[in-house]
Amino acid sequence: DLKGSTRLCGYSVGVTVLFEVPVFNYNKYLLKEWGHDVLFVVAVIAYVIQAFGYTLLTALTVHWVLSLE
Repeated sequence: DLKGSTRLCGYSVGVTVLFEVPVFNYNKYLLKEWGHDVLFVVAVIAYVIQAFGYTLLTALTVHWVLSLE
């Protein structure tokens, strides 16, 4: 157990949404300029980095979850 608070979980969701909204807003442009394949690779790389970062978290570093979002 990382002893994360419910407030930290809420902040985590907020940070995630903060970065998703611009991507959703510019999705047509991004698909046109970069294409489906590039965006898919970028998403997979981001997910791998995030999942690996989660494995490094401890009770003392749980606040770093915000930067992984």
